[in-house]
Amino acid sequence: MTALPQLDIAEGFRPLNVGSGKFLSQNGVIYGRHDGNDIQLGLKIGVQHTNVGGICHGGMSMAFADTQLVLGAMAKMDDYSPLMTVNTSVDFVRPGVVDGWFRGETKVIRATRNLVFAEAMVFVDDELAMRCSGVLRRTDFAPLDPAQLFTDTAPAFIADQGPSNPPEGFRLANVPGPVLDVNGPYHAHLEGNNLRLGLRIEDRHCNTAGWCHGGTLMMFADVQMGIGTMFKTDEFNFMPTMHMSTDFAVPVKAGAWLIGETEVIRMTRNMAFSTCLLSVDGDPVVRSSGVNKRTAKSFDVVSPQTIFDLPV
Repeated sequence: MTALPQLDIAEGFRPLNVGSGKFLSQNGVIYGRHDGNDIQLGLKIGVQHTNVGGICHGGMSMAFADTQLVLGAMAKMDDYSPLMTVNTSVDFVRPGVVDGWFRGETKVIRATRNLVFAEAMVFVDDELAMRCSGVLRRTDFAPLDPAQLFTDTAPAFIADQGPSNPPEGFRLANVPGPVLDVNGPYHAHLEGNNLRLGLRIEDRHCNTAGWCHGGTLMMFADVQMGIGTMFKTDEFNFMPTMHMSTDFAVPVKAGAWLIGETEVIRMTRNMAFSTCLLSVDGDPVVRSSGVNKRTAKSFDVVSPQTIFDLPV
């Protein structure tokens, strides 16, 4: 555990008690406050959360929204048996900027014997930033202790990075952005205009149950969809995500080699519609579809010339 960073945190918020070296700890600190049947999470957006455009990465934003969705639903139902995300659908209303404060709220729409339908609203500095609706599956895991959800100390940020051991044809990829420096390294296989990304799943990509965290998968899918669309269309400008829907079909274990592939559905003057499929050993595990905004901003996005041009 580490001492808390000196940040301007909203009153009553304490660090979320997550396992050191796991996905949420290395992408934190996520804070929260628990009041009766209400849990609100908070995140002070730092440079480590940003993409190449200098705004909070869509994958990081979705990871926060998903965490708010799950914990908030538990509190609303006063049932702290862990929930597993089956589907999330996120609309990005405005970006999160460095030093901004994400704050979430959850509403349970309906709960059945096996499923929970919920909605999370995420605000940045009290203006709506994201709307996240989801389907959550009840599990048989031991209930969490609500008194232990938050702590007075923050978990360590970064876990040790292990060897990726990519399969033949995959090379270390130069995909810029501070948040990807933390959550990579990404590898790539380029054949014609078809770019497939690869990621070796480690413990640092997982949740405390030992499965790959949904935030890792959504971040990877978001990058695969955006960059894959660039290569498919030969358009290498910044494409921020406007909407993304993700179905989690199969849990992914540590040690798995995750591969993504993009299909472009349609390009309009202002938007790109695409899907991506993530697989392990040839078996689909995650399906995402999304809408990206086409811009004239290039920043330092990838291209066929730079994707394998790694800094020394």
